[in-house]
Formats: sequence, C-alpha cells, structure tokens
Amino acid sequence: MTPTSSENVHLVYNARIYQSGSEDDDDMTWMTFDEVSGVITAVGRQDPTPSLERFPPDRRRDADGRRIIPGLHDSHVHLAYLGSQLRTVDLKGCRSIEEVLYIG
Repeated sequence: MTPTSSENVHLVYNARIYQSGSEDDDDMTWMTFDEVSGVITAVGRQDPTPSLERFPPDRRRDADGRRIIPGLHDSHVHLAYLGSQLRTVDLKGCRSIEEVLYIG
C-alpha cells in the first residue's frame, strides 16, 4: 500500500505489527494512520518503508521494535483466548507417544 501524507496522517515504523494468523517473522513493520478518523491508511513490511522526510518529526514515531496490536479496542479481539491458545498443543491426529513428543 502507498501511504498518503496529509496533515492528519502519522507514520509508525520499526514495529512488529500483529496480524491474526501470521508468524512473527511475517509481521508488518510500518503503518500510517489518520489521527482524526483513527483509520489505518497503509501498512507494509521493511521495504519500502515510507520516506521519513514525508512525515514531520511530530507525525512519525519509531516503535523501536515493539509490538503493536491494531484494533485492540475492537470487542472481537479476544486476547485471553489467544493467550490460552498459545499455551496449548494441538494433538489431533497423534497416534503414538513419539508423535506427541515430536509435536510438543
């Protein structure tokens, strides 16, 4: 996506932006959003990161590699369920102790 640089659009870069169903190494690394509407206007991976010069210092933020979870306000993001899922192992289809040990 190509970000716009209107006076209401901000850039967050050097981030690990969570996406449901993706692996950590597949995270988006930058996003732009409109501060008035709260809408994410563009997202992307390392390259091409939008030119920092297009965003004045007060409209860009280096996330320093921190995790961002867009839509956290959405009532359909169930972090407790996600946390419990990350602590479980799916053993469906395992037919032996060896398969359980391999998966676990």
